[in-house]
Amino acid sequence: MSINDVLYENKLSKSEIIKGFRKFSDIFENSHCIKSELLAAYVNFDSARGKKSESPHSINFKVGFVVSSKKIKKAVTRNRIKRLLRETYRLNRNMILKKILNMNLNLIIMPCAGFYAISQKKIHVFEEINNDMKILLRKVFNYVNNAS
Repeated sequence: MSINDVLYENKLSKSEIIKGFRKFSDIFENSHCIKSELLAAYVNFDSARGKKSESPHSINFKVGFVVSSKKIKKAVTRNRIKRLLRETYRLNRNMILKKILNMNLNLIIMPCAGFYAISQKKIHVFEEINNDMKILLRKVFNYVNNAS
């Protein structure tokens, strides 16, 4: 899938999503954590594929979304939060994808302590999560630029 296909489709394809317990475990073990007020991101250069992709126009940027079942007991609430995270990422991913075209990155996005403290009373409104996602993606971009 080329960068132009991704940018114009504006949807999150299955090939862009991290799946599998082992893959998530590997990323959590070998990653750098970046936090914003409500969200945290675990960034990992995919060691199996190297830091840079061979093809200059391919997308090798994968993302996963995690919500702790220890913190949020009800599956309905966890799934709603994951849907909100996916949607805010999908809307804001162009700001990071255009700048790191051929990086082999894995990114896991999850709520952090600030999110869980407030979410006991209410589920965050979309605008709060969207604003925090923008901040988080800027921090991820800065980290990736400094690391490469």
